[in-house]
Amino acid sequence: MNEHDDDRGAVLVLALIVVTVFSVIAVAIASYAITSFQRTQVTKARIDKVHTANSGIRYAVEKLRLDPTLCSGPAAQTLTGQTITFPGALAGGTPTITCRWVGGAAGGINSWAVVATGEGLTASQASLVTSNAANDDHILSGPVYVAGPRHLDLAAVLKVEDGFLLYQSSTCGPPANSGSKSFTVSPFPYAAACTSQTWRDVLILPTPPPVPTTPAPAPVPGTCQVLQPGKYTAAPDLTIPTYLRSGVYYFEKVGQITVDDIVVGGKPGPGDTAVLSTTPTCDAQRAADPNPGTGVVLVLGGNSRVYADKDARLELFTATGHGGTDAINVTTLEPGTPNYLTTTVTPASGQKLYANQNGSGYETVIHGAVYAPYSVVHVRVTNGNFGQVRNGVVGAQVEAEKTSSGTGFLIKGQGGPFDQQLVITSSAPGTRGAPITATAVVQIPNDARTVAVNSWRVG
Repeated sequence: MNEHDDDRGAVLVLALIVVTVFSVIAVAIASYAITSFQRTQVTKARIDKVHTANSGIRYAVEKLRLDPTLCSGPAAQTLTGQTITFPGALAGGTPTITCRWVGGAAGGINSWAVVATGEGLTASQASLVTSNAANDDHILSGPVYVAGPRHLDLAAVLKVEDGFLLYQSSTCGPPANSGSKSFTVSPFPYAAACTSQTWRDVLILPTPPPVPTTPAPAPVPGTCQVLQPGKYTAAPDLTIPTYLRSGVYYFEKVGQITVDDIVVGGKPGPGDTAVLSTTPTCDAQRAADPNPGTGVVLVLGGNSRVYADKDARLELFTATGHGGTDAINVTTLEPGTPNYLTTTVTPASGQKLYANQNGSGYETVIHGAVYAPYSVVHVRVTNGNFGQVRNGVVGAQVEAEKTSSGTGFLIKGQGGPFDQQLVITSSAPGTRGAPITATAVVQIPNDARTVAVNSWRVG
């Protein structure tokens, strides 16, 4: 072996070292490139899935803007929610979209035209009834809720304006109607929508005023007798002109309170304008009323009930400043309320808590609300007279009746917020990595033309 042979061996060894080092570097670079590529793919997949999940939320919100009843089915009341089908696929796949109804209250009574609770009704009795003038629209202005199982008995055409017709149903079939006439809901996008919620779920219950325990003073006689707030254990004589001073009146087991002349309840409340003419019979007494607040609250306990006879001119102004809420004029209270005798005027009794005479001549205007969730309430009008409740009716059964000439018929709510509160979830499939879910809480007000997104997160 000579010196050149040694050099060639050293070069070979050096070459092997260089090749090995470069191979290791190449492998490292390749490995890094592969890992970076894989990470890029995972990142891209995640971005695609986030985009897909968010697209599902956007799609659902736009669908709700077009159809606010989209999530009104029974599945929307469950934990799994109601499915909204996405049209097609995106880079991150096809999102699975669901919506859940987590709340829907229309505020207090005044936000509703009618809440028919169905309390105490038999299976053959409907919660909302229309009668007389079969082909004339019996118009309810504002949102309407009717309990099941028998929702409607329409012997006359029903028209719900400026609000949804919500009907309680576990199957979401059409509303059960035992009558021969139909209903409409307008304008678009208002519609009939089913819900599994009870009347207590959709209505914020009112706070009642304190029940009077002090006996009322004797009436002050005159051309228009004057009654004072307090507790009554006998029905007052309202067959003569009468002014009720502003305040709370509790009638305990007095039977039928018959109104058959001019009866004015309290001073006008904010925004009230007298509808019925009482000039000059009771104007001076109303002007001289020293009591605080406006309007009156008639609390009916036991078998107490109000009946407007043929010569009635009954006008009760909106009650404010008496310790209760919702501007209620005529009310029963919940069983167990202190100092209150639970009403016995239930559907089973065959009596009505508030009703008009079946004839002509009478006129009634309730500027506030009627709240009687365990009793029948009947609003009737004939000829060109007035039969009105201007701030909502709550009854076990509510009957709306008008003749073809009954132009003064009105049952309305003030159109407060009917907030559908929904949770929308949109999940992108997990073909590469875990699924991505976006969640949004949205609110649809009573105007049904806007959808407010209260929160939106991706996780």
